[in-house]
Amino acid sequence: FAGAAAGTATGLFNPLDTLRVRWQLIPVLSGSSATSAPPPAARTSLLRFARAIVASEGFYSGLWRPGALATMLSMGTSCGIRMGSYPYLRDWVAGSSKSKTPVLMFGTGLFAGGVGYWFSCPFFQAKTRLQAATLLHTAGKGPGGGSSAAAAAAAAGS
Repeated sequence: FAGAAAGTATGLFNPLDTLRVRWQLIPVLSGSSATSAPPPAARTSLLRFARAIVASEGFYSGLWRPGALATMLSMGTSCGIRMGSYPYLRDWVAGSSKSKTPVLMFGTGLFAGGVGYWFSCPFFQAKTRLQAATLLHTAGKGPGGGSSAAAAAAAAGS
């Protein structure tokens, strides 16, 4: 149940995550370096950038769909493994003494969470790449060239 709840929650907030990833790509697309001035699109508001994406690609295609399945799989896998394995791992480590000290609970929780995130890492990486690919595609720098002038203009700062 924990994995399904985590997957659903992250799926609902995927548009914000997609917007964040695409916003972070603006300097890459404009050729800015860390020492140069930020590109014009970065000096505009995040809300204006989101509006440009929704106007050119639509809310579903531009913000919600990119990486939605991968983000739900990554968080569902991670939380499912962590929450599912923690009580068994904790009881196994405690052994017959059944003394659940804070150190034991912290350590087993850390281990269960680490294993969960280790298994979900490929899904999380796929999510970020899928979200980034939408902006790269729109700006003409990804596979298939560019097709959306408004989002590319927003990314370029025009």
